[in-house]
Amino acid sequence: MRKFFQLYSRNINCLSIGIYFLSLILILKIFNIQIIQKDSFKKIVSNKGFKTINRYGLRGEISDKNNKVLSQTISKYTFWINTKKLFDKEAIINLFSDNFNKPDSIYRKILDKKSNYVVLEKNILYTDCNNIIKRKNKIKGLQYTKKKQTVLSI
Repeated sequence: MRKFFQLYSRNINCLSIGIYFLSLILILKIFNIQIIQKDSFKKIVSNKGFKTINRYGLRGEISDKNNKVLSQTISKYTFWINTKKLFDKEAIINLFSDNFNKPDSIYRKILDKKSNYVVLEKNILYTDCNNIIKRKNKIKGLQYTKKKQTVLSI
């Protein structure tokens, strides 16, 4: 073994020095990129490296293996008005009393309150209020809030 060690020790030392030298060059290059040139690379990455994509997951039904609905997501609407600002009182009263089959006096009493947030109807399904949502832009002051809710079916 001594014979081979003396024969190849010079080559092994040269190889070790070469590996250490290449490692040093690699570490210096990484240091240069990370510390010295970081500002220029930050600009490049911020311009070309990031892309913001907003993706909203599909919401709907959760089914079991027999396609029986276990849970589903529904939208509920809350209709409200800021009575301290101008609003079309008669149009709102007529629309809501016709749509929900309630007397006008209920909505007149609600609209007589002076507040920034007066709720007319709460937690209404889309099927019950799609007529109001379609006409919302034509009626001054009418606002709505949409809320998604998960309903469990048993």
